[in-house]
Amino acid sequence: MINVIGSKYHGDYRIMVWFNAGAECRILDFEPILRKSENPDVRELLDKEKFKQFHIEHGGLCWDNNALSLSARSLWFGDYLRNE
Repeated sequence: MINVIGSKYHGDYRIMVWFNAGAECRILDFEPILRKSENPDVRELLDKEKFKQFHIEHGGLCWDNNALSLSARSLWFGDYLRNE
C-alpha cells in the first residue's frame, strides 16, 4: 500500500511529497488541476496562502478548506492530473 509519509511546500503550486514506496520523493505540480477546476472551493486554493495549508491525512494529501483530498495512489500514478 502506497502512503504519503512527508510533504513540504516547494514554491508556486508545487509540493515535495515523500512516499513509503522505496522512500521515493517527487515534486508534484498542482497548478493544472487548480486552474481547470470549476469548483469554487478548489479554485480558492489558487490563493497561495490557502494552497500552503495542506496536511497528510490517511496517507494522502488534504487541504484545510476540505476542497481537495488526494490519495497517495492518485499522487503516485499521476491520476490527480486527470481527475478533479
